Amino acid sequence: MPLEITITDAGRAAIINAENTGTDPVTITEIGVGSGRYNPTASQTTLQTEIKRLNTIAGAAVDDDVIHITMSDNSSDSYSVGEIGLFTDAGVLLALYSQPSGSGWIVEKATQAQLLLAIDITLTSINAASITFGDTDFSNSPATQSVVGVVRLADDQETIDGAQGDIAVTPLGLAAVVALINQAIGNNTTLINNNTTAITALEDSAGDLFDVRAWGASDYIRIPDVADGFIIQWGANEEGTYSFPTAFPNAYLAGVTGDVDSANQDFISFSGLSLSQFQIQSDLAAANSLTSWIAIGY
Repeated sequence: MPLEITITDAGRAAIINAENTGTDPVTITEIGVGSGRYNPTASQTTLQTEIKRLNTIAGAAVDDDVIHITMSDNSSDSYSVGEIGLFTDAGVLLALYSQPSGSGWIVEKATQAQLLLAIDITLTSINAASITFGDTDFSNSPATQSVVGVVRLADDQETIDGAQGDIAVTPLGLAAVVALINQAIGNNTTLINNNTTAITALEDSAGDLFDVRAWGASDYIRIPDVADGFIIQWGANEEGTYSFPTAFPNAYLAGVTGDVDSANQDFISFSGLSLSQFQIQSDLAAANSLTSWIAIGY
């Protein structure tokens, strides 16, 4: 609800003079604050108990007889406000308001606090357009992650760039970022699909390197498990001629043996007779020693 303000005689004279002569409207450049609480009169030229004057103000006419005023005090002063006065650029007390005696304060300011006060004032029998505010503006502290204050809203491009830490992102700006991400994903769908196919093929190839199965005492492995792959075969046999677990498709390269039967330490030879057969020979008459062997080829 707008405050009922008292226009002083000096203030009314200044306004009427400006209206009659066609000069510019009366300009308010300062707002005085005081601790007095009383019933103001039109004859006043000063506040009753003035504390200080603030020029960090802003204001505008919001109706024919109402002005909206905002003032700020960033100082370390501590005080309680019971009266306020509007002062012109000529230092004239144009109007004032005071809380009645015994009532509460308009606002109280602590030492570490910033005073921010926004009020609507009703001008009785005075056109609000006859009053303007000088080239002044209230200054709020900038907002940080730990301090409440004023922050500017980022536009779409600033949100996308993400380069500034002192502006705020809006849902609309965030939507622009999401749209850009979706567009990038859409443009790279083919690349993503191709990469997925390549990864799948690589996984399949890795599986082909080794045939996953249960290994036997006499068996082989082909690396990779494709035609013409390198083959390692193994087994354990007594002296004699045997078939490899699988025939080498192209060539038998070499074979080695080891004596499994520790009771008979004999000389043993391993010979590849063909791509599909091998022979084990021993120097013992009773050739019953079990011999382990490995053969390689492709």
